[in-house]
Amino acid sequence: MFALTSGYIEIGAQGRQLNPSETTILESRLEGADYVVRAKVVDIKKIATSKSISEHNPDWHLATLKIESVLFAKRSVVIFDRKNEMNIYFPASNDVAWTEWPKFTKGQKGIWILYYTKNQVLKDINPNAKVVSNEFDYQPISLEKEIRKLLKK
Repeated sequence: MFALTSGYIEIGAQGRQLNPSETTILESRLEGADYVVRAKVVDIKKIATSKSISEHNPDWHLATLKIESVLFAKRSVVIFDRKNEMNIYFPASNDVAWTEWPKFTKGQKGIWILYYTKNQVLKDINPNAKVVSNEFDYQPISLEKEIRKLLKK
């Protein structure tokens, strides 16, 4: 028995297993990444916006990640603060426009695949915001070993 959940398949208590097409997608996400980090969500805050975007309001939230380790860094730019924390934005809405974007909860641990880019989606809130916009850009810790292998290719 398995269920597709946010870009990965969970298989009971045994953990995690990628199928070949998922591996291909994950590889392409890793190839373009600036950073891959293992982290824990230590705080979540709702972001107040000055205007309603549309009937598909994303309901932006800010997740503070406590970086446990850096699995990969393409750039020498430090993306987290002195407390080894960084912020990422995510839409908490379950509206059809945002269903494929990952959602996060306080205490959640995992592997985040991050890109250092100007973000057009949040240009009115924070043009330098870090956003996890692809369902494959968050993976459970149970995949860390496989992700490390893919990073070495």
